[in-house]
This record gives sequence, C-alpha cells and structure tokens, in this order.
Amino acid sequence: MKKKLAAIAAIGLLCALATGCGGGSDDSSSGQPPAPALNPQGFWSGTTSDGATINLIVLETGETYGYYASNSHMSSGIIDGAVFGDMAFSNTQLSGSWLDFNFYTQIVKSYSHTGNFAPQNSLTLRFPSGVAYTATYGSGYDQPQAPLSTVAGNYSSGMGAIGRMNFASTASLPVSASAVVSASGAITLSPIRGCSANGTIQPRASGKNIYDVVLNLQGSGCMLLDSAALRGIAMYAPGSGTSVGGALLIEARDAAKTGGLFFLAGK
Repeated sequence: MKKKLAAIAAIGLLCALATGCGGGSDDSSSGQPPAPALNPQGFWSGTTSDGATINLIVLETGETYGYYASNSHMSSGIIDGAVFGDMAFSNTQLSGSWLDFNFYTQIVKSYSHTGNFAPQNSLTLRFPSGVAYTATYGSGYDQPQAPLSTVAGNYSSGMGAIGRMNFASTASLPVSASAVVSASGAITLSPIRGCSANGTIQPRASGKNIYDVVLNLQGSGCMLLDSAALRGIAMYAPGSGTSVGGALLIEARDAAKTGGLFFLAGK
C-alpha cells in the first residue's frame, strides 16, 4: 500500500530496529559490560535467502512479532505482510513457529522454524522449505522507553490489517488507518474494514524499548475476533530527522493465537 506517511513511518521503525537511530547504551558504568543472557530477545533486521526483508521483535518470553516485504518493496516503504509467533530456546538453539499474514495474497499460513542466535548480535532461522533468514541485532531495543506523553498523539495516513487462520485462512488487504493515543495510554484505532479497536498501551515491565498493548475489537469486519481481547506489543520510533513526529507499530493477537491485527502509522 503506497501511502506516503506509512512509508515514512516504516523507515523510522527500520532505523530503530537496525541501528537504534544513532543512540547508544545509557550504561555509564566503567569496565567490561556484563555478558548478555542467552536469550534471543531484541529487535532483529535481516533478509531471507529468497529475497525478502523481515524485521522481528522477539520478547524475553519468546513471543515474536514482525513485518516483511520484498527487498525492493521494503526500501520503498511498502509492507507485504506481518508475522505473529513464539520461540522456545535453550543455550543458543531455538525452534518455533509463526503465522504469516500476507496482506496481498490475503492468505494466512503457519510456518515452523529452527535456528540459532548469538545474544545481542545475530540470529538465523531455517524453514523446512530450505529458506533461511539471517538477521542482526538492533540496539534500539536497549534504549530507554519514551514516556507515554511522548508516544501520545494522532497517527494518520497509516495502514492497518487483520487476519485469522480459522476464518477461511484470510488476511485482509491493508487499508488506510489512523489512531489516537492519549498521555495515559488509552488508544483508539479507526475502523479497519469494518473492525474498530480500542484499548491501552503501557510500558513493558522488562524496561526494554517496547510497550504492551491490549485491544478490544468491535464490528462486523473483525473475523469473529470481537468477542476476545487481543494482546501484543507496540513499538514507537521518534521522528527526529523525518517529516513526521514519530512512528507507531502495533501487533496484537488473540489468546488462541489464530488471529491478529497490524497497524503502522506516523504522526
């Protein structure tokens, strides 16, 4: 979906995922930093062996959220789909699965993977098809969370989509979407193909640069997800150096892990 502000927002998020947007660690202690825990959590940005770019957010629990596009689309700010999944990990090995919501084929598929990682450095996933994904760590994950007063605002001219595995395995085409976030963390999303959402966004207790989101859906276009709360994450990227005041990514899924919502916009 070639929406100019959605493209700018995506570029801002890419910057935060890949490089931390020029920021560094706020650790002022002297001496060698402690070795990172054996955990794949973080912002990861990389490419697949078949020519796609994927940006992932992996939480300390192994929950996984992300979005992807062909390399040419991503560089133009066009998002092709979203993923929602889980990882289990031991030492530096991992395994897991995710749902792939392809916005343009409108198909939802499930994929399993295995892989390995070096904490805060590199991550590799391998899929049964033979496709491999190789990613590097984004230092923005370790930066302080922006206060909700900074995240608050009107996010417009973005994109939104929903999908569900058990609803004819359907993902909706993305549509123009907007959201309003208050300084207390209340959030209201404009209808996405007849599905409205409201809820809360709050800083995650881990202290990492990520937020917890709870959304309640309502409307005929919600693919029967309107009876359950969706839980997931939000990522905020400041708008320094861009024509928008900041970018907001939201991904949330139902408790059964069969459906979810994707939102990306700038303010």
